[in-house]
Amino acid sequence: MNGKIKVIGANKVTEFLLESEDNDAFIEYEKGLHTIKLKEKKYLFDLKKTTMHEDFVLMWGWISNEKMAGQICFQFFPKKS
Repeated sequence: MNGKIKVIGANKVTEFLLESEDNDAFIEYEKGLHTIKLKEKKYLFDLKKTTMHEDFVLMWGWISNEKMAGQICFQFFPKKS
C-alpha cells in the first residue's frame, strides 16, 4: 500500500528517523512479514499496535535492517485511489 509516512516517535536507536516524512513510502505484507520503505530504504517492520483515524493509521512497532533494530511510531496516510 502506497502513501505518506511521518515518523512521530522513536527510541534512542531509531531517533535518526524522528520527524522524517516520505510522500512516496509504502507498506507491504508478504509471507508473514511487514516491510516499509522510508526515504528510499527498506526496513522490516514488526507491527505491534495500530489505531485507525479518519485520515491516517497510527502504527507502533519495531523496525530493523542489517545494521540496527529499534522502536518506532508513525502516521501512515494511504494514497486515495
